[in-house]
Amino acid sequence: VAFNVEAFSLVYVAYTETSGEVPHIRAYEIISGVSLGLSGSFSDQKLDSQVRSLALDPGLEHLFVTDDSNSVFLVPLEECSSYGDCGGCVASGNLLCGWCTLEQKCSRQSQCQNSNETKRYVLDPAQCINASVSPDQFISEQPEILEVSLSSALPPLLPGESYECVLTAEEGGVEIAVDAVNSTSTTYSCNITGALPPQLELVTNFNLRSTLVQELFATVVDAVTLYQCPLALSCSECLQTEGACGWCVYDKTCSVLNSTCRNETDFYTVNMGMGQTYQEVCPALLPSPMRADGYYTQPAGVGRPLQINTTNLPQEIEGYSYVCRVSRSNGGPVDLPATYNSPDSLTCTVDASDLPLPSGGEETVGLSIVWQGPGGLDHALDEQANLVLYQCSQLAQGCSSCLGANLNTSFTCGWCTTGEGSCQ
Repeated sequence: VAFNVEAFSLVYVAYTETSGEVPHIRAYEIISGVSLGLSGSFSDQKLDSQVRSLALDPGLEHLFVTDDSNSVFLVPLEECSSYGDCGGCVASGNLLCGWCTLEQKCSRQSQCQNSNETKRYVLDPAQCINASVSPDQFISEQPEILEVSLSSALPPLLPGESYECVLTAEEGGVEIAVDAVNSTSTTYSCNITGALPPQLELVTNFNLRSTLVQELFATVVDAVTLYQCPLALSCSECLQTEGACGWCVYDKTCSVLNSTCRNETDFYTVNMGMGQTYQEVCPALLPSPMRADGYYTQPAGVGRPLQINTTNLPQEIEGYSYVCRVSRSNGGPVDLPATYNSPDSLTCTVDASDLPLPSGGEETVGLSIVWQGPGGLDHALDEQANLVLYQCSQLAQGCSSCLGANLNTSFTCGWCTTGEGSCQ
């Protein structure tokens, strides 16, 4: 049976090669009115029983096929939408399928906008457009422009039409669209500075888009990651950016350039090539090794230094100092002077009147190490800890219970035998 479909004259044939074999349906194009050429992806539809008749449905989408039991079923003339890329689409061999460039789909020509315009509907693999973007990291502090390279020139613009660079992120439904500025026939530039949402790190997919068609196309396989270093408020947050940002330790700022630090030598970064992590670089307060829960302990109402374990602690310089900040549920924080011992150790100076315990035998409070400097700089190290204040006299009334209070707590209670005896 012969039909005109789209711009083609096609002949559909049902046949068997040997007796008893299930039939095949193949499509052929009538060439110059005299010869036939096989038309690809439709070419081998296998059926379950002998075919008695073929007819085309009015919508030109399917063949009505009647078998020898008078059952009628549909066979699609094409399955263009099953091809997800230009190369596979145009290589399918089905004359009804072509690549709709600006809509990034394989379809019939009649289903593609402005398909008669140059390169908007292609059948030649040489006209397929593959895109790449450089760099694949964009850091807002650097005046870099995203450069787009294409394997083939884009379709010529129609009146009132322009191309856009579009970055999308599933997280938060973000879309960033800026003009694609033509540099050469196969290169475009995109300036996204000032168009970024307030996020430290955003992984995006890059596409081009026609303002006339409003569909994404020329999708880049690799993601483009956008960084805005100044939005990081801590060293750990700053250095979890795959090495894109660095931490100015004395300024409490995150930047891409060490020149922004007051002291350029104290610009902390991670070496991604060596597998370094922010935990190996950032100053931090560590848990106490004396207890399983990592809590520090301090007797209330007793003047005794409290040694704190740290890591990567920068040395004090002129104008900068450390304090140990104790935060209680009732009342404001208490700042205690601190002495820098080494990158791994700090000592809090605690006077007898600094941390009273009004009632009860113990209280758990918050403990942080704060880095203070010029201009009101007040920056707590990334990690915080808990501090248990305890009062031995309230924990026990006898010698055995007094000494037992020290078990698994790292308390330092002792039994005083003077007079009636007391736990101190």
